[in-house]
Amino acid sequence: MQNINSNQPYSTQKKIIDTSDSTFSDGITYINTEQWAFAYLVFSKIYKISKNKTISLSYNMALCHFTAQEYSKAFQLLSETLTQLSSPSSGSFTNEVAAPANLLTIEYETNAHRLAFAETITHLHQNLIKLRVRRLLVDVHFALEKWEEVIRLAALPDMDKCQNVKIALEKSIQNQNK
Repeated sequence: MQNINSNQPYSTQKKIIDTSDSTFSDGITYINTEQWAFAYLVFSKIYKISKNKTISLSYNMALCHFTAQEYSKAFQLLSETLTQLSSPSSGSFTNEVAAPANLLTIEYETNAHRLAFAETITHLHQNLIKLRVRRLLVDVHFALEKWEEVIRLAALPDMDKCQNVKIALEKSIQNQNK
């Protein structure tokens, strides 16, 4: 069988993994359309060969680990992501663009934290990125039955507005009291 773009048989063509922006974008599309096996393969390969583990790469890989029920790996990447977001070199702007309140309400009431994002947004609104990271950490801790951590994270700013946090907090309190 021949590839239409090559004179060589498909089996002898050099296999090249493209780590360009288009491959990263493909991975985002796979996550946001719930094609998790493809997303996992793409982000695993990019993560493995990338020297610069960006905030979005780590977060998107954490989403893949979470969905694959590899909670300890997801936790590790999310912790690293929060550390990156807290460092002065993460490129934060002091004058972040404010999102309209009704859009923030949608963010809080949906599972938007289970969607991928590109690197550009990490430079525009780090507080929203931190919120998403923390929301996913709540989900990880809840899956691991770490009720105290769910309760601790739920007390952080704006977390009480998030639907997934409200549900996890209520169930964690019930489980802790058993």
